[in-house]
Amino acid sequence: MEVESSTQAQTYRAALTSIQQLVHIEEHVKNYRPQILVLTGLPNTRPALVDFAYLICKNNSLMVCGNVVEQERLTFEMRSNLQQKAYRYLRFTNIKGFCSVADNSNLHTGVAAMLGLTGVGKVKPNILMMGYKNDWLTCDRNSLDQYVLTIHTGFEMNVSVVILRLKEGLDCSGIIADIDDLILKAPTKKAKENSVCLLLQFKLKFDPLRKEGPRKTRRKRKTKTLLEGNQLPKSVLNSIILFQRKQKKDTIDIWWLSDDGGLTLLLPVIINRRSNWSETKLRIFCTASGVHELENEQKGYESNFYLRKDYLIK
Repeated sequence: MEVESSTQAQTYRAALTSIQQLVHIEEHVKNYRPQILVLTGLPNTRPALVDFAYLICKNNSLMVCGNVVEQERLTFEMRSNLQQKAYRYLRFTNIKGFCSVADNSNLHTGVAAMLGLTGVGKVKPNILMMGYKNDWLTCDRNSLDQYVLTIHTGFEMNVSVVILRLKEGLDCSGIIADIDDLILKAPTKKAKENSVCLLLQFKLKFDPLRKEGPRKTRRKRKTKTLLEGNQLPKSVLNSIILFQRKQKKDTIDIWWLSDDGGLTLLLPVIINRRSNWSETKLRIFCTASGVHELENEQKGYESNFYLRKDYLIK
C-alpha cells in the first residue's frame, strides 16, 4: 500500500481550491467551455466516438465517458471492474478523461442521473454526446423510445445535444474482441506511440476461416505476428481511426440555420484548430430573410464571425 506523498496531497488541495474558486465565477459566453458527457458504454467498444469527443475536449475541457448498465444492479466489485477497465483503455490510448457508470435503470433514466450527478461545481457536463442509432428502422420499439427519450432528457436538463453519425456505425463490440488483456500485457506503461498499430492488433470475432490477403507493406508483415485472429477489414479500420488520421484538404460544412448561441459554430472551429484538421476549410450555410437582403446579411455574418480567414459563407 502506497503512502500519500506531500506532492500528492498538495495536488489534491490545489485542485479542490481551484474548483471552489470556479463556483463563484459568473457564467459568460467568453468563458464557456464545451464539457462533454459522451455515451460510449465501455470506451473500447466505440473508439471513434471517444476520439471525436476528445478532439473537442483535448487540453481544453472536461470529457466523461458514460456507461449505462440497463436492468442490472451492479455490486461494488462489478462497478469497480468496469471503471478500472475503462480507465485502462483511456490511459493506454493517452486520452485524458473520466468515466461514469449508472446501473439498474433504462437508458434515459441512467443518462438523467449522470447529467445530474456527474462533476462538481462548474466542472460538470454541459453537452450530451451520443451516437446515431443506425438500426432505428429495425430495432424494437422500446429501444427506439429510449433513444428518443434520452435526447429529450438532454434538452430538459438544459444541456446541448450532439449526435455523431458514421455510415459504418460506431459500435465495434460485435466486430472486435476485447483488448483489455492486450493492455494488461503491454510491456511498458508508455501510452500509445502509434494508434494505427494498436488498432491493428484488435482480434476479429467473426469469420475465423477468412483468408488474409497478401501483405504489401513492411508494417503489415510485422503486424501478422502480433495478431491472434484475422486482420481487420480496411473499411472497419478506417472508420475506427477516422478521427485520429491527418485529414486532407477537405471542407467542413456547417448548417447554421438559426442564431442558437453559436455552439454549432464553436465545435467545428475547435476541431479545425487541431493539427490533424488544420488543413480543412470551414463552409458556413446561413439563412437569409429574402433574396434582396442576401448580400447585406452575408456581410453582417462575416463581420460578426470571429473565425480564421479560411472560411466561406453561403
